[in-house]
Amino acid sequence: MTELLDAIARVFVAPSSQARAEPVAVAAPAVVVCGRGAEPVAAALALLARSRGPAVVCAWGSFSRRASAPSSAGARRLAASMQARGLSAAASGRLVSVSLDADPRVAATEVVRAGAAAGSAPVVTALCGPRDPAFDELLAAQDLGVVVAGDAPEELVRLGVAALGETSRRAVAAPQLAVVAAWFARAGVWATPGARGALAEAQSELP
Repeated sequence: MTELLDAIARVFVAPSSQARAEPVAVAAPAVVVCGRGAEPVAAALALLARSRGPAVVCAWGSFSRRASAPSSAGARRLAASMQARGLSAAASGRLVSVSLDADPRVAATEVVRAGAAAGSAPVVTALCGPRDPAFDELLAAQDLGVVVAGDAPEELVRLGVAALGETSRRAVAAPQLAVVAAWFARAGVWATPGARGALAEAQSELP
């Protein structure tokens, strides 16, 4: 049973025994969200972390169609700056969404570039697929790691949080967002009361 749970846990976090990638210098990004449904949770946390101006979400392994809403001037300017740096960025609401390259090594460096371009804007990374060793250095620089539990068994979630906690400084679990809350978050409009309630523990751990 333990072997089965360990195998399933790779959906959230790859085992640390895998070969590590070359070191990656990480600056601004401080929060990472892992698992299916990671992108809406990352978007909501980014919105909750901002005090003023736009926020940024970098998503890897997400195949969901982007939600869209009229964007703020700040988000448009930041998206244009990131596009000029060769990043696939789009503005919606108060959020700038960056679609990361499918190659994990390239994606890891793109997160760093996005963080450099973001300045003081909060940046949250969503790893929506099984984690690759190329992200190890990125995760090691995070102040907070969040495992999106969804409908996974409690033991699997516990293993995922423990494994992520071995890399990030802190790790917590969070539920998937409801459909409406997920749409508003990904569109950069707002973190709904439902999203705030679901992410209360994660928000309390935000740096």
